[in-house]
Amino acid sequence: MSLKRAMRFMMFGAVLCAATVATAQPRPCAGDIGKFCKDVPSGSGKVRDCLAQHIKELSSACRARVERRTAAAEKRNLCAADVEKFCKDVQRGAGRVRRCLKQHVADLSDACKNQLSQGKQP
Repeated sequence: MSLKRAMRFMMFGAVLCAATVATAQPRPCAGDIGKFCKDVPSGSGKVRDCLAQHIKELSSACRARVERRTAAAEKRNLCAADVEKFCKDVQRGAGRVRRCLKQHVADLSDACKNQLSQGKQP
């Protein structure tokens, strides 16, 4: 391998490594999950619910994350019944569920109507 090619390869590796480090997301709840929720299966918000049960015992970074995610889940649930009733067969993504809900706006719950009118995700 020529010196020039080796240098290019090393530069590419350095850039790739720096990009990976820069985009790595910290896991503020890893320790708390291991301490309080290690036997809870992941999926459907079960770990988040477990952490919420231990909210006063969590690290400050994890507590903040759980509170944000719990609030977001509660907001999503405002339209859950309406989505199930009117749009259960609609594929998620690209705003399809929102468009479906807007087609049924006269029949939606007040909470879901309010959420849609504020431009928030259903």
